Amino acid sequence: MKRTSIILFFAGIFLLAGCSSLSNVASSAMPANSTATSAGTSCGTILANLYAQYKATGKIDLNNSAVLLNVAQLTPYYNSLKTNKSNPNYLASFAQGLVSGSRGVVTTQNSLNTVNSLLSLNGLSNITTATNSAATIPGITTELTTLLNSLKK
Repeated sequence: MKRTSIILFFAGIFLLAGCSSLSNVASSAMPANSTATSAGTSCGTILANLYAQYKATGKIDLNNSAVLLNVAQLTPYYNSLKTNKSNPNYLASFAQGLVSGSRGVVTTQNSLNTVNSLLSLNGLSNITTATNSAATIPGITTELTTLLNSLKK
């Protein structure tokens, strides 16, 4: 009786361990998309720069040319994500790139949430280095602030 209990105990442990690592297996089993990983890495670098600027000033100031340039540089990555939003391989590879490019600001744990947050930045496609629209700036500033607050504390 004790022997059966011990075997069942270890079987349960192995089952639990196998289930908890299933999400890692699923994401690593997908072939990497090098274009998406490269785009994610570049986007992660921009997010890390924005995060540093945000932490230093406590706000997203689109009147600051460095901040505006970083926000404008996010636009092609946002457009690429929108184009590929139904491709889970692209999104997973982009998320991996975010982690490697962000210098630890985006983590493995929050990378897919960050991708989803980027996808929800509705006003981002309207931002350029010449942006001065009173309607666009407050909306994107609020959305970016929400995104940056969800990153590394």
